[in-house]
Amino acid sequence: MDKYLNFYNNYTKNFDFNSKGIKVKYEHSLKVYENSLDFIKNNNFSENDNELIKFIALFHDIGRFEQYEKYNTFNDNISIDHGKLGCDIVR
Repeated sequence: MDKYLNFYNNYTKNFDFNSKGIKVKYEHSLKVYENSLDFIKNNNFSENDNELIKFIALFHDIGRFEQYEKYNTFNDNISIDHGKLGCDIVR
């Protein structure tokens, strides 16, 4: 299993998948990741670029999980900046 996908699944398993928002965000990020694999396959990027593309695709919304769990919204204006939170999570 890809190291990013392994981290993603280990991180997200701590959230309530009975929550529609969590489930939707999980599936969305996996779909973006799958699309990135097709993008990589159909282009001639360096291995470093391939790794970066996969990383960005999978983790672009990683902050949304905690945001939704705490605030029951994906709206940054009334909760927390999910991008900054996502950077803190992947660090």
